[in-house]
Amino acid sequence: MSGRDRRPGHVPKSSDISVGYGPDQRGGPVHYRGVAEALAVPESELLLFGKPEARPMRRMGVALASGSSLAEARGRADTAAQAVGLEIGG
Repeated sequence: MSGRDRRPGHVPKSSDISVGYGPDQRGGPVHYRGVAEALAVPESELLLFGKPEARPMRRMGVALASGSSLAEARGRADTAAQAVGLEIGG
């Protein structure tokens, strides 16, 4: 799926990939895991923003997906986003 994909019957949806740890924790260099699993979700894309450091509640990327309904697209986007994990620190 691309941002220009406008096929009839296909609904686009995105889901954020954010750093969700508490504000008392420190940020640091980030390494992504689960990328292959996220990309295996049908009709999905993964956009990682390439930020060199993570910090609390920082948006690090987005998972995009389409489907024949909003529920299907949302489910695919959420599945892809949840597959991505962040390892923070040296």
